[in-house]
Amino acid sequence: MAKVDFKNLRVQATIEGDPIVVDTRKELGNLVWGAARDIAVSDFGKEIYFSDGPIEVGGETAKEILSILDISSASAPLRRALIEALTPKRLPAKKGK
Repeated sequence: MAKVDFKNLRVQATIEGDPIVVDTRKELGNLVWGAARDIAVSDFGKEIYFSDGPIEVGGETAKEILSILDISSASAPLRRALIEALTPKRLPAKKGK
């Protein structure tokens, strides 16, 4: 499960520039609401749209959002930022003694 702030998503908009903060709530919320194959995920699109801070995104919902992004016209930098935000962070494996 990931906690994502869709209002303040950091996107690397240019190759050399610093990341910028992008409010993706309206665009992503509408995209998910309209393109989801599952009613619960579609309803989650409304939750994204109306969110005002970080929200919890379950694993299956994250997978569905990422599959919707695959067929969308979203730019590569935005896709990269959303993939990073929705993919659980893995801790490095501990080395044995």
